[in-house]
Amino acid sequence: MISMHCPACGAEGRIPNDKVNVRMLCKRCLKSFHLTPAGKIVAGPPPGDHAAVHHEQPGHELDVVDHEIDVVVGRLKSAAPLILAVFGLAAAVLLGWRLTRGGKAATLDEQTVRIARALVKNDVAALRSLTVEGTADEAAELSEALLPEFRDHADVLQAASPSVEVARSPEAPGPGLSGVVASIRADQPVGRMGVAVPDVSASMTMSGSIELPLILAGDDRNGWRLDGERTLDAYRKSRTPAVPGRAARRGEPAAKASRAAEESAEAAAVPRA
Repeated sequence: MISMHCPACGAEGRIPNDKVNVRMLCKRCLKSFHLTPAGKIVAGPPPGDHAAVHHEQPGHELDVVDHEIDVVVGRLKSAAPLILAVFGLAAAVLLGWRLTRGGKAATLDEQTVRIARALVKNDVAALRSLTVEGTADEAAELSEALLPEFRDHADVLQAASPSVEVARSPEAPGPGLSGVVASIRADQPVGRMGVAVPDVSASMTMSGSIELPLILAGDDRNGWRLDGERTLDAYRKSRTPAVPGRAARRGEPAAKASRAAEESAEAAAVPRA
């Protein structure tokens, strides 16, 4: 075997010693060359040796096929790291999506229970994770404002898992919003299999419970999150005491107002002892 370099592209290779004046093809560039009797590699076919050229032609065609196969295999090998990286990235994205979504989105009632219990425990970190982006500060302010109410209901505050009953508002407070009232109280007695046994009398009267208005944004498909800003406003309105005499100023019957005036005049006319 003779070591050689293609005169056209410089590719290194080896050819048999007996291939003198035989037309051969480079596997890389497919240019023809031949070996002279002096052992020199020369570009192009050998001069006048048509029989040798014809005899070697099938071998040259096989060389071309081998070259094409080598090219395809080489490209696949060079692209293998990129293909693996793409598949790995796709798998990581899918896994991350499943972990963040946690499967099926929580229902409105389930999310309301989580939010209410986070408020009871003043768990600001959990509350922020359940809140609409940009309204976490208002949700934290709401949690602080509720602390005195929860302290007044020590049984609720000390409960390991407070009971939360959810009542939905028939009218949505806005597009993509849902209004609910969470009634929070201490744990219910636990029966067989760890299922909470509802206290009928308590559920009817809801005595000792804390009624908390909440406004959530989202939908059943993508899940619900607390709108901290709107909920804080709703809480403040629900805790604002009614102004005395507002009903009279807004259309109290004239007869009722007249009777009140007469009673006031009679009281003023009574002589003092």
